[in-house]
Amino acid sequence: MKSVIQVILIMVVAAAVAFFYQRHELTNMAEETLKDALAGTRYASLSVSSVSGIECQHLRSGPFESRKACTGTAEFSDGTRSRICIKSTEFFIKANNYIGSGTSYKKTSTRVTVSLCGLDAGIKSTRTFHE
Repeated sequence: MKSVIQVILIMVVAAAVAFFYQRHELTNMAEETLKDALAGTRYASLSVSSVSGIECQHLRSGPFESRKACTGTAEFSDGTRSRICIKSTEFFIKANNYIGSGTSYKKTSTRVTVSLCGLDAGIKSTRTFHE
């Protein structure tokens, strides 16, 4: 019984770490894409101080892609804040699972589109991040 509880506890901790890593990864991707979006606009002089509070809704998933729509808050160097809208699509390929007889999927890239939906929804950029 004790080993079953330990296995469950390890699985819960691993899931929590994976969730945190994915959220942190999306935050970094959104921040980089937001910098691209600001370039060449009237906000080009601002730098992105932080992106926080990202909340996502899964739109569609399949074996080769997973889509999410997210919102968050960006804070800029002058103290201004804006709500940001993020669309994320993760792309996968089939990978042979040599440990078992099943097939697994490996993430190859993530395409992220960020818009300043709080200040100016027309300011947006798309960037693809490769694994």
